[in-house]
Amino acid sequence: MRSFRRYLQKEGLAESTISQYLRHAESFLEWIDQEGLSKREVTYNDILGYIEHRRSCGESSGMINRRVLSIRRYFSFFQLKEKKEGMQNPAAGIYLRGRTSKMISGVLSYEKLEEIYHGYTDSGSGNQRSAIRKNPGEIRNKVLLGLLVYQGVTTDELHRLEVDHVKFSHGKVYIPGSKKSNSRLLAMDASQVTVLQEYITQVRPVILLGGYRNNPGRKPGPGSLVRKTDQLLLSVNGSRNIKSSMHHLFRRLQKQHPDIRDARQIRQSVIIHWLRSYNLRQVQYMAGHRYVSSTERYRRNNIEDLQKEVTRYHPLDRLKGDIGDHNL
Repeated sequence: MRSFRRYLQKEGLAESTISQYLRHAESFLEWIDQEGLSKREVTYNDILGYIEHRRSCGESSGMINRRVLSIRRYFSFFQLKEKKEGMQNPAAGIYLRGRTSKMISGVLSYEKLEEIYHGYTDSGSGNQRSAIRKNPGEIRNKVLLGLLVYQGVTTDELHRLEVDHVKFSHGKVYIPGSKKSNSRLLAMDASQVTVLQEYITQVRPVILLGGYRNNPGRKPGPGSLVRKTDQLLLSVNGSRNIKSSMHHLFRRLQKQHPDIRDARQIRQSVIIHWLRSYNLRQVQYMAGHRYVSSTERYRRNNIEDLQKEVTRYHPLDRLKGDIGDHNL
């Protein structure tokens, strides 16, 4: 950091300001090293990841802004050092206005999630072929729900799953990564296996042949129907886009379970449940989080929920209530 110090001194900055810039820059460089990043590949999104990390440590927006200013200064220096005039400063234009991270609300217990999954219509009774022909969407929805509840996937990941990602021989599902998430290989619950096999071997092939396209419901737009694709989950009418299918699924679920909102709520609830059974780095892998700070946000929510429960059921709290009731 000596060359960075000399750069700041040439800028005519006070020694106290230089010390602050050096301290914040060193902290950031240590963080990117822990995250497996190099200075040359840091992006705007990585800076946002670092901001979320500092938030998870309880820092104020003012303090984080001072850190970002130091990082911006450092990359201006780094740009000159590397002699890359066209190099974009990843911290350019980032400034916080005192926004605080929102608490995760509407968390569902894992028992509730399993109740929703196991209680969903199962077409396995009666004549199997007739049931599949009559309710192919129910089997697809059961597969979809299982992936939400047991693998905690995002809606984007549901669209990107392919048939080969289901590893029956290992009892696992591979979740592909993206620019926003990491890939992972997660174990299937035993209850998922039979439904997945039924869907892949019997329902999905008929969807591709157009066997269910006369079913009522919104018709896919021109060019959206497919005859051949590796995508695992498809609309019963033969479209790769399952957004409408998910909308109808959650509308139906809400009739029986008014407290359920959407797929994001399920994922958040699953991650909080995982944090009660696994360590932070394990949950980071299972959730596909690129940064551990993203996982820490869920842990902070979990701790605050626990504190509320302790306050609610603490003997002294009940005693205060009893005293109040008796006007003592």
